Amino acid sequence: MIKKLRFKFILVSLLSILLVLSITIGSINIYNYVRMKNEIHQNLISIVERGDEEFPRMGEAPEGNKPMDMGGGFMRGNFFSVSFNSDGTVASSNFNHIFFISEEDGISLASDVYNSSKTEGKTDNMYYLKTEKDGLTIIAFVDAKDRTNQFNSFLVSSILVSSISYLVLALLIVLSSKVVFKVSEESYKKQKAFITNASHELKTPLTIINTDIELIEMDNGSSEWTTSVKDQVSRLTTMTNQLVILSRLDEGELSKYPFEDFSLSDLAHEAVESFASSFKKEGLTLSTSIEDDLIINANKYLIDELFFILLDNALKYTAPNGTVGINIYKDNKNKVNISIYNDIEEDNELDVNQLFERFYRSPNAKKNGSGIGLSIANEIINLHKAQIKVTKENNILKFNISF
Repeated sequence: MIKKLRFKFILVSLLSILLVLSITIGSINIYNYVRMKNEIHQNLISIVERGDEEFPRMGEAPEGNKPMDMGGGFMRGNFFSVSFNSDGTVASSNFNHIFFISEEDGISLASDVYNSSKTEGKTDNMYYLKTEKDGLTIIAFVDAKDRTNQFNSFLVSSILVSSISYLVLALLIVLSSKVVFKVSEESYKKQKAFITNASHELKTPLTIINTDIELIEMDNGSSEWTTSVKDQVSRLTTMTNQLVILSRLDEGELSKYPFEDFSLSDLAHEAVESFASSFKKEGLTLSTSIEDDLIINANKYLIDELFFILLDNALKYTAPNGTVGINIYKDNKNKVNISIYNDIEEDNELDVNQLFERFYRSPNAKKNGSGIGLSIANEIINLHKAQIKVTKENNILKFNISF
């Protein structure tokens, strides 16, 4: 159990950190991308608004004003514009600030954009904006390769740094969790050892008490007092055995419960036969439908214990003159299904969500029980990697188990 808790702690911690890092790095890069696009758009608007008017060189101040920057901070001889008449002929162009593309190629690129339906986009690694002004169609182009590379470089760097940070944090969490859970693990081992030792210590006095009661009955006959003592001894013996099983199952000790192939059909029939007289004595109707030759790979002892727990639970909590049903079959997905159901009283306040909680008993329980049995059943199912579903509908409590 401690191993499972530690694993869940590590998993939740790593997922939380991953979520926070993803949101943080993602938000930063989205912000940078939006900012880059806005800068490009603002520069394109500036180019369109100036039209054929000559831009000052970087660091030059027109008419004694301060040196100009286009606002984006990356425009250094890397933009041009072309103006078209309404008939599609070139009215004017400005290639004074571009050095890696010829005027002929630039006009050809602009013509393609002019004939397209898009007003803004990217082509041949250059961003463009198309707008109407003074009866002309002005198309501005800007090369934002440096800005794009800067964005991509930051994106890669941020992902790399966050990945390394995540791995370092993951290592720290794994190492620290070992220290954090060490105390709990030691405490749990002591608790487990106490349960095992106490159960062994209890067996001897319980056996002696049971033997003494039998001797008293031989001499004086049975009475309600001797019967009550024997019932309580039996209950304590069952509870101690269940606690030992539960402590072993908690740690998933497969070595103590080896798997083998066996007939589930035969085992189910044996379990039903062992309870048949008890159901009849309580006035309950037993309905069975067990498919023949169902072979599963599991621990035979634990599956037998599972049948005992579920049938004993049905025996204790079925409504008077009610029905207990057992249906075992293989479905079309090649899964073996066990369905055990029983009638319950109309006013039964049983909470199916708490059924597998240790020591939980129905508020309507009228018979003795430890409240451990269904916890053991759940651990047996988990050990076999099976699934269980419990439903309570129309005064019928049903356990559906799929192997």
